[in-house]
Amino acid sequence: MDRNSYLMGIPAAIFIAAGIIVGGYFIGDGISKIRVGPRSVQVKGLAEREVNADVAVWPISFEVVANDLKQLNSSLNDKLNSIKAFLHNAGFPEDNITASPPFITDLHTLYRGSANLPPERYKVEATITVRSENVKLVKETMGKTSGLIEKGVALSGERHRETAEFIFTSLNAIKPSMIEEATKNARLSALKFAEDSESELGAIRSAAQGQISIRNRDRNTPEIKIVRVVTTIEYFLK
Repeated sequence: MDRNSYLMGIPAAIFIAAGIIVGGYFIGDGISKIRVGPRSVQVKGLAEREVNADVAVWPISFEVVANDLKQLNSSLNDKLNSIKAFLHNAGFPEDNITASPPFITDLHTLYRGSANLPPERYKVEATITVRSENVKLVKETMGKTSGLIEKGVALSGERHRETAEFIFTSLNAIKPSMIEEATKNARLSALKFAEDSESELGAIRSAAQGQISIRNRDRNTPEIKIVRVVTTIEYFLK
């Protein structure tokens, strides 16, 4: 290579080297920004409250057997009237009491061909349901069903046994205050995290209300409920 060609190549080499250095700086700076990104912390806040059920649904099931349909119908009406009288005497108004359609089974047809047919041919199953906002009265009356036995009404056996259902229907009345409480608890957790990490808590980046659950406090007091609200909040950290 002659001297003139060599001298002309020097500026080009300098520009190429400078380009590599500058390009490397911007690439490196970009990677640095991606790695750092926005710092944040995600926390959960919990609020729990004990409440009383405000509606009770109590199904009272029973069976009647007889050898002819006329006798079966007469016995069914006697038992229905006895149960309704028992409930009225306990203090339940008529609009709290509903009788479902009876279900009749021909036992001799059901067990046709069997060597030991049931002594009574027909069986009817029926249910009277009490739905009341007087939960306390339902609980008290449930403990007095032995009075029905004295009137010849035997409640259904284990196969048909049903228990009362206690419902809390006033969730919307307490929901806003519980969400507020859960949000405050979430912020306290975030502040503690920021303090431990030598950071400053910033604005909310995202927030979501978790599932609201209602469960019995325990198996012996199903009329007392535990309402649980969880919120998930993400805060920026400075």
